[in-house]
Amino acid sequence: MGGGGKINEVLYLPNPKTPKSYNKVILDSLPSIKSIKSLSGARSCDTLITDLSTLALMFNLQFLKPSVLFLLGKP
Repeated sequence: MGGGGKINEVLYLPNPKTPKSYNKVILDSLPSIKSIKSLSGARSCDTLITDLSTLALMFNLQFLKPSVLFLLGKP
């Protein structure tokens, strides 16, 4: 987090098998985040949002930063 509690950058890294319609729901629900395609692109962000628990754990351990696991139920 930046000064004053402001979050500088939040990224979304979806599971490659996640349906595109789910990605749209997540990105539309959280309009201030950007989507990325690999974990290496997350190095500079403050928080990672993902729908895959292994990616969340890898991000936590590699960069020592928080992640959010965003799961949707079946349509």
